[in-house]
Amino acid sequence: MTRLIEHVQRRGRRETPATDLGRSGTASDKLGLEEIAAVCRTLIASGLETAVCLIGNAIAALAARPDQWKTLRTAPHLAAKAVNEVLRFDPPRQFLLRTASEQAEVAGHALPPHSRVLVMLAAAHRDPHRFPDPARFDLARSARPSHLTADGAMELEISLARLVGEIALWALASRLPQLRPVGRAVRRPGGAVSGFTHLPFRASATA
Repeated sequence: MTRLIEHVQRRGRRETPATDLGRSGTASDKLGLEEIAAVCRTLIASGLETAVCLIGNAIAALAARPDQWKTLRTAPHLAAKAVNEVLRFDPPRQFLLRTASEQAEVAGHALPPHSRVLVMLAAAHRDPHRFPDPARFDLARSARPSHLTADGAMELEISLARLVGEIALWALASRLPQLRPVGRAVRRPGGAVSGFTHLPFRASATA
């Protein structure tokens, strides 16, 4: 990907600035090759990390709850619901930092413009007023009310994680139905992405 970006940059330097303008002489609203390549590199670097953590969090939750794993094993098409519940129960992205663009009020507290706000997604997803029995991992949980997800650039990461996670869980449930932990799981140290550094388990097609 780095070589691709360098190639696009070299080509861009050989071209005239006029190639970046539309027919009307104004800047085009389309992404250039360099921008697309840069987005892809960011997505690969951070998006796959989010996907790996999502899969690990899902496996840990399912392995600890044989009844939920049996539900998914019996109906692999529920993989999308499993991913959605993992994003609520143990999301890779547990918080977001945002800046208020204008005067706002949150829970009775005034926020002046440019105030920085730490949005704790994981805490919001355990709100008992919004999610009944929030500490329970439940594939049958209704999709309404919906939970919070990352936005902006992180939305690409979560979209990739959703897709990869759904495929991984569907494959595990349909092809390797025997899933059980075989050692002590170790959580990653605190950071922007929550997951595991060590998650030993055994998956097989037979008992």
